[in-house]
Amino acid sequence: MNRREFLRKTLVTTSLLPGSLLLNQGLHPLRAKAQTLQRTLKIASTKDLGVVGKPASVLGRDGGATLLLGNQLLWIFNDTLVRNDTRIRSNTAALADPRKPLITHEPLDTHGRPYQFIPFTTEEQAYNDKTGI
Repeated sequence: MNRREFLRKTLVTTSLLPGSLLLNQGLHPLRAKAQTLQRTLKIASTKDLGVVGKPASVLGRDGGATLLLGNQLLWIFNDTLVRNDTRIRSNTAALADPRKPLITHEPLDTHGRPYQFIPFTTEEQAYNDKTGI
Protein backbone atom coordinates (compact mmCIF):
# COMPACT_ATOMS: atom_id res chain seq x y z
CA MET A 1 0.00 0.00 0.00
CA ASN A 2 1.46 3.36 -0.96
CA ARG A 3 1.19 6.59 1.07
CA ARG A 4 -1.66 8.01 -1.03
CA GLU A 5 -3.80 4.86 -0.61
CA PHE A 6 -3.02 4.78 3.12
CA LEU A 7 -4.09 8.40 3.64
CA ARG A 8 -7.17 8.05 1.43
CA LYS A 9 -8.30 4.92 3.24
CA THR A 10 -7.80 6.32 6.74
CA LEU A 11 -9.01 9.88 6.16
CA VAL A 12 -12.12 8.85 4.22
CA THR A 13 -12.98 6.28 6.87
CA THR A 14 -12.46 8.69 9.78
CA SER A 15 -14.68 11.26 8.09
CA LEU A 16 -17.49 8.72 8.28
CA LEU A 17 -17.42 8.58 12.08
CA PRO A 18 -20.53 10.15 13.69
CA GLY A 19 -18.69 12.97 15.45
CA SER A 20 -16.71 13.74 12.31
CA LEU A 21 -19.89 14.02 10.27
CA LEU A 22 -21.21 16.66 12.62
CA LEU A 23 -17.95 18.60 12.59
CA ASN A 24 -17.63 18.31 8.81
CA GLN A 25 -21.10 19.83 8.46
CA GLY A 26 -19.77 23.02 10.03
CA LEU A 27 -21.21 22.66 13.52
CA HIS A 28 -19.28 24.07 16.45
CA PRO A 29 -17.52 21.24 18.38
CA LEU A 30 -19.43 22.00 21.59
CA ARG A 31 -22.76 21.84 19.79
CA ALA A 32 -21.68 18.65 18.04
CA LYS A 33 -20.82 17.12 21.41
CA ALA A 34 -24.15 18.12 22.85
CA GLN A 35 -25.95 16.50 19.92
CA THR A 36 -24.15 13.15 20.25
CA LEU A 37 -25.14 10.43 22.68
CA GLN A 38 -22.82 10.52 25.68
CA ARG A 39 -21.92 7.34 27.49
CA THR A 40 -19.73 6.73 30.49
CA LEU A 41 -16.88 4.35 29.88
CA LYS A 42 -15.74 2.31 32.87
CA ILE A 43 -12.49 0.39 32.54
CA ALA A 44 -12.67 -2.95 34.33
CA SER A 45 -9.00 -3.91 33.83
CA THR A 46 -5.93 -3.42 31.68
CA LYS A 47 -3.29 -5.77 30.32
CA ASP A 48 0.18 -4.96 29.00
CA LEU A 49 0.43 -6.54 25.54
CA GLY A 50 4.04 -5.53 24.89
CA VAL A 51 5.80 -3.14 22.55
CA VAL A 52 4.15 -1.76 19.42
CA GLY A 53 6.08 -2.61 16.25
CA LYS A 54 7.95 0.02 14.28
CA PRO A 55 10.12 0.22 11.17
CA ALA A 56 13.86 -0.32 11.72
CA SER A 57 14.48 3.36 10.90
CA VAL A 58 12.33 4.59 13.81
CA LEU A 59 14.25 5.27 17.03
CA GLY A 60 11.11 6.02 19.00
CA ARG A 61 7.60 7.47 18.95
CA ASP A 62 5.34 8.82 21.64
CA GLY A 63 1.65 9.43 22.20
CA GLY A 64 0.32 6.27 20.53
CA ALA A 65 -3.45 6.08 20.21
CA THR A 66 -5.65 3.64 18.33
CA LEU A 67 -8.87 3.70 16.41
CA LEU A 68 -10.74 0.75 14.92
CA LEU A 69 -11.42 1.48 11.24
CA GLY A 70 -13.52 -1.23 9.68
CA ASN A 71 -11.45 -4.36 10.07
CA GLN A 72 -8.13 -2.59 10.76
CA LEU A 73 -6.59 -0.86 13.74
CA LEU A 74 -5.16 2.60 13.02
CA TRP A 75 -2.25 3.59 15.27
CA ILE A 76 -1.58 7.34 15.37
CA PHE A 77 1.66 8.49 17.00
CA ASN A 78 2.92 11.92 18.04
CA ASP A 79 6.60 12.84 17.72
CA THR A 80 8.57 10.27 15.73
CA LEU A 81 12.38 10.22 15.76
CA VAL A 82 14.00 8.60 12.74
CA ARG A 83 17.56 7.26 12.46
CA ASN A 84 19.89 9.36 10.23
CA ASP A 85 17.27 12.07 9.70
CA THR A 86 17.35 15.49 11.35
CA ARG A 87 13.64 16.13 10.67
CA ILE A 88 11.31 15.22 13.52
CA ARG A 89 7.97 14.03 12.27
CA SER A 90 5.27 15.49 14.50
CA ASN A 91 3.00 12.53 13.75
CA THR A 92 3.07 9.18 11.97
CA ALA A 93 0.56 6.37 11.61
CA ALA A 94 0.44 2.62 11.05
CA LEU A 95 -2.17 -0.08 10.51
CA ALA A 96 -2.53 -3.40 12.31
CA ASP A 97 -4.83 -6.38 12.43
CA PRO A 98 -6.95 -6.03 15.63
CA ARG A 99 -6.13 -9.68 16.45
CA LYS A 100 -2.40 -8.81 16.34
CA PRO A 101 -2.36 -5.14 17.39
CA LEU A 102 1.39 -4.91 17.97
CA ILE A 103 2.36 -6.00 14.44
CA THR A 104 2.11 -2.80 12.43
CA HIS A 105 2.66 -1.89 8.79
CA GLU A 106 2.88 1.51 7.19
CA PRO A 107 4.06 3.12 3.97
CA LEU A 108 7.77 4.02 3.98
CA ASP A 109 9.85 6.26 1.73
CA THR A 110 12.77 4.95 -0.34
CA HIS A 111 15.01 5.15 2.76
CA GLY A 112 12.64 3.03 4.86
CA ARG A 113 11.39 6.02 6.87
CA PRO A 114 7.70 6.59 7.71
CA TYR A 115 5.86 9.56 6.26
CA GLN A 116 4.33 12.23 8.42
CA PHE A 117 0.64 11.27 8.70
CA ILE A 118 -0.83 14.78 8.76
CA PRO A 119 1.46 17.02 6.71
CA PHE A 120 2.49 20.47 7.89
CA THR A 121 0.68 23.45 6.42
CA THR A 122 2.74 25.69 4.13
CA GLU A 123 3.17 28.16 7.00
CA GLU A 124 4.25 25.47 9.47
CA GLN A 125 6.77 24.03 7.01
CA ALA A 126 8.18 27.51 6.27
CA TYR A 127 8.63 28.13 10.02
CA ASN A 128 10.33 24.76 10.49
CA ASP A 129 12.64 25.38 7.52
CA LYS A 130 13.52 28.84 8.83
CA THR A 131 14.21 27.73 12.41
CA GLY A 132 15.79 24.38 11.61
CA ILE A 133 13.18 22.37 13.53
